[in-house]
Amino acid sequence: LIAQEGTPNPDAVAGATLFDESDYEAAFPFLLRAGYANPADGDNMRRLLVTALRTGNYGYANFANNYLNQFAPEAWDEITAETDAALAADSDDEGAAIVAAWMGVGTPEGQALIDRVFAFDSDSAIGHDLLGFQKFFTGDIEGALASFETALLLAGHGYPHIAADVAWVFAYQAGQPERAIEIITQAIEMEPEFALLYNIRGGFYQQIGDTDAALSDFDQALTLNPADFQSQNARGRVLQELGDFEAAYDEYASVLATFPLSPSAMNGLLYVAIEAHLPIDPLIDARDLVEADSVLTVDTPYTGMMTANRVVRLPITGDPGDYTITVRASDPMTLDPVLLIANGDNIPLALHDDIDSSGAQADGAYNSQITRTAEAGEVYVAYIFHGGAGSEGEFTVTLEPAVS
Repeated sequence: LIAQEGTPNPDAVAGATLFDESDYEAAFPFLLRAGYANPADGDNMRRLLVTALRTGNYGYANFANNYLNQFAPEAWDEITAETDAALAADSDDEGAAIVAAWMGVGTPEGQALIDRVFAFDSDSAIGHDLLGFQKFFTGDIEGALASFETALLLAGHGYPHIAADVAWVFAYQAGQPERAIEIITQAIEMEPEFALLYNIRGGFYQQIGDTDAALSDFDQALTLNPADFQSQNARGRVLQELGDFEAAYDEYASVLATFPLSPSAMNGLLYVAIEAHLPIDPLIDARDLVEADSVLTVDTPYTGMMTANRVVRLPITGDPGDYTITVRASDPMTLDPVLLIANGDNIPLALHDDIDSSGAQADGAYNSQITRTAEAGEVYVAYIFHGGAGSEGEFTVTLEPAVS
């Protein structure tokens, strides 16, 4: 990917220039192409989200939102600051009002922000869409569905974008996956090049057990957007459900090669690797491998440093018997260590169980733990790495005889 190799993506540069000039209509196609090329570019995705909302391309706001949550959650504060500044400079900025309402849905201020959108247009499709989510987040499911249906009726040519926004509520919260499929199918008929719609509908097909249709939709999403690792992860999940672990393994490995911090790909690969006795090499290769400078024994704990993209390889030595291995990380808010035990061929043998007791958490540490029997003549290695996006911090690993 151009942007990941250090060369500025020309579409991202052009889109940023137009965005800074407040020419959102002109900026949108540039930012979208750059988003497809590199979903991990947080600055571009921030601009794409705002531009999508300002230009009525609401479905692409969800596209940007998904990636911002994974790669640049700090962007939300910047979007809020930009929107507040825009409204302070011009209270009649309808686009900024929509962005503010979109950001505020589900909060105590949400209704007032949505009312501000309706002040510009009482028949605003996005206003009714946001009102539906406000009702949904406050527990009024029936009212939310009614608002969503109103939004769809008012949407006109923007129907695909409203559909992308609301269908998941019908499917997953209201228990109406068939209605959700109907909504998205109509949206696809109106905008067949909108890759996100195929990803969404594929998930609904998977929900009702139509795995062939699900795989077909995920394939089409990838055809339209080859960098759509979410659809590739989704393919992996379907194949995993079908018991085709090796094919699922290949899907997850492909995602990790490009997006090493994808939690879905990491979790999926670990699951199928354990089930099918496959090596965890794709996960190790995707991250920065650090070889521990010591061996873990009962008498010798290990202390290391965790970073977002690091995986620490720690050999384990001990007599045959039952042992408990524990990882204690310094900061429970930013460190979420995964502890995995593998053999000498990197075949995973055990994945950690979280300790969830007040005593274990009393020192402010997030702990992971495995109890396992060590067999004579076997080679054991511990791998420690972040379970998702996280920051830098210290962790300690201990080995103790298991208490029967």
